[in-house]
Amino acid sequence: MRPTARAFCQFLKIEKFAWRMKTIKLSYLSARLFRMLFLLSVFFLITSNNVYSKPEPTQLTTPQKEISIDFVKEAGCPIITTDSTTRAILDLDPFGAPKDARIYISFKNNSERPVAAVKFRLRYVNARGEDLGTFHAAQAVILGPGAEARGKWKGNRIHPDTSALKLRVLQVRYSDGAQWNSVKAEALK
Repeated sequence: MRPTARAFCQFLKIEKFAWRMKTIKLSYLSARLFRMLFLLSVFFLITSNNVYSKPEPTQLTTPQKEISIDFVKEAGCPIITTDSTTRAILDLDPFGAPKDARIYISFKNNSERPVAAVKFRLRYVNARGEDLGTFHAAQAVILGPGAEARGKWKGNRIHPDTSALKLRVLQVRYSDGAQWNSVKAEALK
């Protein structure tokens, strides 16, 4: 080979080597750049408020409506309600119709004998006082004379026109086994 051809071939080899070095250097730089961009994106995802985060619990509240409870007193009944925590709350669906009712009753033994159990009758009524459904709620509780207790029940299948609740003591069982029955309990027999 002539010296010019040899020099040209060596030049081509050097040029190929230089090209390889450039591509290696570029791929090394692009790998570092990619790694840095990836770490930055992870950092921003962690530190920023994520769009897909869970909603606050306050956004998931169920609409509610409190209704009045009318206590129907009966002569000789050993149990009376105390108005401190007696209340009824209707949970509403998205259209404003009641789904269920949570009923909280405070009551007191107004007799001279200890009480072992109480059964209440809860009646849903509309604005005109018409019956919209009834259920019984019993509670085993030891109540000495003058002692107070609380009851908590959940009623389902609530009529959409429900606007109040009527509460009556249906039966009381004393700790000695004797029983007091409401006039309505006698009518059920």
